Amino acid sequence: MEALALKMMKAAQDYDFDTLRDCYTPDATLWLNITGATLRAADHLNTVKTVTTQVKNLRHDNIRVRAIPGGYVQQHRTRGELPNGKTYEVHACFVVEVRDGKIAHRAEYIDSAAVAAVREFGFLKPAGAPETAS
Repeated sequence: MEALALKMMKAAQDYDFDTLRDCYTPDATLWLNITGATLRAADHLNTVKTVTTQVKNLRHDNIRVRAIPGGYVQQHRTRGELPNGKTYEVHACFVVEVRDGKIAHRAEYIDSAAVAAVREFGFLKPAGAPETAS
């Protein structure tokens, strides 16, 4: 389980979206506490691509993984530099269900106060928030 968790985090940090996509089952879903929404992993990965290509010096560290029946729990810290030059730091916890060696579902818990700076750029909108034109 730890190998899968580390593969996913390294792929995101290295902007390797093919490897990141390969970490998930084709029907994988993600639930995010800050939006209250459940998304198809494929849709969420498009958002991840948009966010990570606009964030400089993206890094994930302090990664801790504990196997649980049917998956794993992961805690980590993500840091980077936003387009306006401000730095951000977000602590996260993932509860992950694994099927056939891939992520089938991920519940993501992140500090909503810490992502306020990220929301300025239209990322991670709360459920029901209006879409912004791009």
